[in-house]
Amino acid sequence: MEMLILLFLLLIFILLLIIVGKQHEQNNLMKAGVFLRLYEKIHKDASFRRVENILENSEDPDFQKLIENEKENFEEYLRFFDSVVLAKIPNHLSKPEADLLFSRPAELLKRHHFVRNYIATGNYKNLDAILKVNSEETKSLS
Repeated sequence: MEMLILLFLLLIFILLLIIVGKQHEQNNLMKAGVFLRLYEKIHKDASFRRVENILENSEDPDFQKLIENEKENFEEYLRFFDSVVLAKIPNHLSKPEADLLFSRPAELLKRHHFVRNYIATGNYKNLDAILKVNSEETKSLS
């Protein structure tokens, strides 16, 4: 009888291990899906690419005018990063994954005083905070 109980408990233990393993696997698949969707949006979306091309050419004397011509796309870009910083990074992405996705856009957004001021005075509090933290970390590494 004791042997039967031990076998039963062992079976339950094995089933629990299988269930936990499956949940872990599903969680990893979900995180990978989030990462891929964010990657696609950030690096493949045509309107995001236009905004990044403008940000990359911030030395252009008409930079502010270029941003104003793409205002709708520019604001969508900022809203996306403002909401993603709050919603996705803490729950779905590790620091290395977040750095891989956001280091280039963050660098582009910090590059020009006009853009930093636009973010700081606009309704982009999450994005502004993360860019400030990122700037302070960069300064402390120098």
